[in-house]
Amino acid sequence: NLMETVVTMLPIMLTWGISLGLMGLFELELNVFNIIITVIIFGLGIDYSIFITNGLKEERSNTKALMVSHKTSILLSVITTLLGMGVLIFAEHPALHSISIVAIIGILTALIVSITIQPVLYQLLIFKGKNRRPS
Repeated sequence: NLMETVVTMLPIMLTWGISLGLMGLFELELNVFNIIITVIIFGLGIDYSIFITNGLKEERSNTKALMVSHKTSILLSVITTLLGMGVLIFAEHPALHSISIVAIIGILTALIVSITIQPVLYQLLIFKGKNRRPS
């Protein structure tokens, strides 16, 4: 479905924009190392968005509350990634310190956008749109 694709892609683009904006706000340069980390974070954001869309579709068709397990899975992924990458914030080397800050910004942004904004987009663009059509 085209609208499901749009609802899945918009949070990914929003996460990318917010992350780059926060990097600019904190005056973090976009160097080779940070580009590699942002691509990894972008990939995790894609996974989170697809997972949320899948959960919303299943919840709507099965009438079971499946989003709690989907959100818990994403939260566990965020925690493990933050622990793994966030520990680099204590590094004395500037590149490692910068990588950690970029990873923390990106992961938290992906979490917030996928858990809060994407379900709202789904409700507005897909769920209400299908209710307007005659059966």
